[in-house]
Amino acid sequence: MGTSKHTRKKQPIADLPYGVAVGKHSKGWRVRLGRKFTGGNVIERYFPSLADAKGWIETETPRQKQIQATGLSPAELSEAVAAFGQLRPLGVGLSTAVSSFIKSYIPPNRRKTFSQLAAEFMRDKRKKKKRLKGSTLKSYLGFYRRFSETFNKTPVSQIRAKDIDTWLDDHDFEGINYNNYLKHLRMVWDFAVDRKYATENVVSEIEPATVLSKPVTILTPNQAESLLKAAKEDEGHPLLAYVALALFAGLRTRELQQLTWTNIHLDTARPVIEITAEQAKTRRRRIVPVQQNLLGWLVFAREAAPEPVIPYDPASNTFWDKRDALRKAAGLNEWPRNVLRHSFGTYLLASSHDENLTAAQMGNSPDIVIKHYREMVRPEAAERYWSLLCDMT
Repeated sequence: MGTSKHTRKKQPIADLPYGVAVGKHSKGWRVRLGRKFTGGNVIERYFPSLADAKGWIETETPRQKQIQATGLSPAELSEAVAAFGQLRPLGVGLSTAVSSFIKSYIPPNRRKTFSQLAAEFMRDKRKKKKRLKGSTLKSYLGFYRRFSETFNKTPVSQIRAKDIDTWLDDHDFEGINYNNYLKHLRMVWDFAVDRKYATENVVSEIEPATVLSKPVTILTPNQAESLLKAAKEDEGHPLLAYVALALFAGLRTRELQQLTWTNIHLDTARPVIEITAEQAKTRRRRIVPVQQNLLGWLVFAREAAPEPVIPYDPASNTFWDKRDALRKAAGLNEWPRNVLRHSFGTYLLASSHDENLTAAQMGNSPDIVIKHYREMVRPEAAERYWSLLCDMT
């Protein structure tokens, strides 16, 4: 019988795997591994002899079965091979690298720039304004605005501890200021972790600065007198009440900036200053007796400028400019931090010898009073300080 021209020719190798074809070619023998065999791309190879082709098929068959058993596509397998090549010099396994990536991965819908994060943090804090003073919110805002100048558009998840550490060093922050920035940034990063915008608080990796305990700076009685005189002689006496209240009542600058004359009760048998819980740093109402020499200064200042007690506008630098001008007029070379309040604490403790009384009037603890104000001035200097009276003319 004749054979039909459509009769399939016998394969040169018996029992070829499904999807494998072998045929004669001008180059010798061609082996074609089809998609049904590889599970991916077609592979073609050419061999000088049928034996070589057969040997390659026998080698390739178990390898392809092993590849298919992984469940990876050829593209995925190729990517895995490339990843192994990149990780091998680092001594890191693929599973370790993947675990690290998953741990730090932030989905696109949870990615926030620092500017966005800070704005959301501030909105959250404003909702809790009953528990946070306005001055605290302004303090937060000042810190985050400055940090945003550098990291405005940087995703929070991409900011590392070394970036923050470098930023702090570049700005030459030292001691307390350095630690204050760390504290504020740590809070906003805690917020970011809580909202799933970051996977960890990288600020916690930064060591706080070591703050050496230094004696507080105070004014001598002569310097205090010069400052009071300059404030009284300044046209309109805008800062006289500020200076007198800080020197002789020990009020904090933030408390003074919120004070009104309704807080100051001068026309009573025992004149006092009332610091409300909202005004006080400690959130506790405090009553401060008006010292005998303070009364005259306050009466003079009230008549000269009935309201407000301190001309302070948080949106302007006017108060600070006026204070610096007053410093120069009084002949002071500098204005050390909290120098007026520290002077009050030091001279009151020196004259009263009572740390509990001093602490109560300052809104501090007795331990703080003893630490900062004990044995700094001689009794005669304290007597001179408390004898600085206002000339009503």
